[in-house]
Amino acid sequence: MKTPRILIGMLLLAGVAACGSLTPDEAYYRPSAETFDFDFKKETSFKKYIEENTAYVKKHRVYFDAGNMELELSRITPYELPVPPGCDAKPSRGALLIHGISDTAYSLKDIAEFLNSECVLTRAMLLPGHGTRPGDLLQVTKENWIEAVDFGIRSLKNEVDHVYIVGFSLGGLLATHAATNHTDLSGLVLLSPSLHVVYSPLLWQTRWLRHILDWVDIDPEESPVRYHSMPTNGLAELMELKSKTIRTLRRKKGLRPPVFVMLAEHDVSVHSRKTLKVLRKASSHEKSRFIYYGSSDEKESKDGRTEYRNAYRPDLKILNFSHVTFPYSPDNVLFGENGEIKECGDNIGANEEEAKACHGVDSPWKGEFGSTQDAKYLPLQRLTYNPDFARMTNDILSFITIE
Repeated sequence: MKTPRILIGMLLLAGVAACGSLTPDEAYYRPSAETFDFDFKKETSFKKYIEENTAYVKKHRVYFDAGNMELELSRITPYELPVPPGCDAKPSRGALLIHGISDTAYSLKDIAEFLNSECVLTRAMLLPGHGTRPGDLLQVTKENWIEAVDFGIRSLKNEVDHVYIVGFSLGGLLATHAATNHTDLSGLVLLSPSLHVVYSPLLWQTRWLRHILDWVDIDPEESPVRYHSMPTNGLAELMELKSKTIRTLRRKKGLRPPVFVMLAEHDVSVHSRKTLKVLRKASSHEKSRFIYYGSSDEKESKDGRTEYRNAYRPDLKILNFSHVTFPYSPDNVLFGENGEIKECGDNIGANEEEAKACHGVDSPWKGEFGSTQDAKYLPLQRLTYNPDFARMTNDILSFITIE
């Protein structure tokens, strides 16, 4: 199996050679005719945001399945889950959920429903450039994302006493950046946050490559809730946001709110060890907690806030945890243990024969692509759900109930 850094390098080199000439001439790969003009800086109504964003996505989305447009729309758009009967009429806690790059509001829905059941007012954003077509990431900026998150935080502060942010991948990076300004946040829940990405020299060059190359990767779309094709600009903006956030953490000498962090050692997108080091240094709060699925580090182990867990589960045929493991419950209809979508590496350049074999096996080993060369684990299916989901959500609940 090819490693991600080789894949990214090959994709970029191939794209430069082609100068973008192979981009399909389809609406899916072109920006929408108009941008979402919601005024994040002035508006305060999350209800209005949901209504206008849903209308915008409905108008400009290139649908995965034209026969199920309403279902797609309901899954991907922003939402609010008011506290259920039996909770206080005015909840004291609220959570803002922020998805990763190329994802939608669907990616954190399982966690949102859990928090909602625990009397937490829960809201999920749909970041600019997402939910419509990957062509909209050709023009998005990190400032668009930052403004959207700031709006979400401000609007939630009007409703509850304690505001938490739950961020996955890019969402975790955005949450960390937001906390450097919103120092009164009650806490951050960061799942595979993109504070350090897996190193690739060409990945760093996306900031200038985007001016001559529109797409890093163009792949068949296999999911109604996620882009698989990736514009160069989208990655470039993520890289700029990452650098900006690291600089801000250094300038402001860390984070004031406590953090709850989950990382997987074999993550092929995020350099988990470096991310752990950055966040442990940034947060001196005694209530911060770091959970790392992988081997322990002797120096880091001395910090009582850090816990190391084993991801290898031979009884479940799980080799290790992937980048996308944490957010999804085993019962998730799309990505769960028996979910409708089976990721075999077709969209990230896995060996064609291995991908075909993966699809043909009822119960292959699951883990992260590119994390092993051991033939006994092949064919390998990507682990797209969290076998420790119940344990994780209880850990999160303990974290957000600390007074």
